[in-house]
Amino acid sequence: MVRSGRAWPVLVVILGVLLSPFWSTAPASAASGHTVVVTEADDGTTVHLHPGQTLTVKLQGSEFMHWEQATSSDPHVLRGSRGTRMGGGGNFHGTFRALRTGTADVTDIDAPVCHHHVCPPGPTFFRQWTVHVTVA
Repeated sequence: MVRSGRAWPVLVVILGVLLSPFWSTAPASAASGHTVVVTEADDGTTVHLHPGQTLTVKLQGSEFMHWEQATSSDPHVLRGSRGTRMGGGGNFHGTFRALRTGTADVTDIDAPVCHHHVCPPGPTFFRQWTVHVTVA
């Protein structure tokens, strides 16, 4: 099979652009726009923002585990707005605004669902999620 000398590189570039969002596991950086979105997959990572940028937190819950309200360790650096639970599955969606230079951690807890203050039998566990944020 003979390939055109010009068509093959163009096809490779087009495929690379179309597929690049699927192989990147790092959270978006400040250079990619005004808002940076993080999910459960970003647990333990560091995100770099500039003052004025927004960090959006999207955490997927389940029928048995619900995310609580995410918080900032330093609201003078990164201030959160009241997040919301999305849908019936314990999802959390919230935003944080970078106010000034410094560092802060955004933390949330994925807690078991207890109906009428009665938790399921057996050991109860909680999952903590944290993203480190540097504002510069």
